[in-house]
Amino acid sequence: YIKGRLIEKTPTKIIVDANGIGYDINISLNTFEKIGDDESITIYTHLQRKEDADILFGFKTKSERKLFQQLISVSGIGPSTARTILSSISPVEIQEALMSEDLNTIKNIPKKPKIFAVSNIFAVSPARAAIIAPTIITEEIAFVTDIKGVCNDGVTLQTT
Repeated sequence: YIKGRLIEKTPTKIIVDANGIGYDINISLNTFEKIGDDESITIYTHLQRKEDADILFGFKTKSERKLFQQLISVSGIGPSTARTILSSISPVEIQEALMSEDLNTIKNIPKKPKIFAVSNIFAVSPARAAIIAPTIITEEIAFVTDIKGVCNDGVTLQTT
């Protein structure tokens, strides 16, 4: 994570000054909506290393960062697509779509991932969905009463 002073905020990016170093951090609309205009900020980060650049992605919650990391682990979904997904629907809605295998929710995402990537998302559900469910449930308990229970493969979701 990076803790510092918020210098600039746009719907796709923030700049955070931490000990005199300015970090240019890519964010989703979900994170943008949760970040206030306070000067002090803590942002959970993911560093994407490429051959020609190191790119920081930032998230207001650990659960959103975890979901981002789960999404980019799916073949055909890169950081830009994962950020588009997180900008289009909330982590809880993504979780519910994975748990119920609701392809329509994923299809309605603007700039949707390629069809093979969508099928790969559902190939890992509900087992992979169960991995990220506990974090989302604990951080956003008011929205996820429908998610608690048992997955199709018998994995019981934990809320602690």
